[in-house]
Amino acid sequence: MDDVIKPVRIFGWVLIVGGVITLLWGGGVLFFNPSSPAYIFGPQRELQLLLYFWVACTILFLSTGVGVIDQRRWGYILFKLFLYLLLLGFPIGTIISYKTLAYMRQHQLKGLFGFTEPD
Repeated sequence: MDDVIKPVRIFGWVLIVGGVITLLWGGGVLFFNPSSPAYIFGPQRELQLLLYFWVACTILFLSTGVGVIDQRRWGYILFKLFLYLLLLGFPIGTIISYKTLAYMRQHQLKGLFGFTEPD
């Protein structure tokens, strides 16, 4: 059964790496670099919404990756939410999320995350 969940775990690691990259890029380059136009300590305070979006994306990536790798119920729910949001990223995001959702449904991975009823 470990071979069945391996592709989903790899996706979880990709999400964690993506979260770390988002954290480093957003923190180091975008928001905390004085020469950046999005510098949060500069005179423009209207970029706070962008900062909140950056924090939310980073938290979503990292928590989803950890939840998927650890096979938690909340990880499964966040992963499906992430995949449904990824459906909007036409064409590549749509293909990736559609194939991943079909794989999860075909192999009934919901039971491996602690749920009793199938998809």
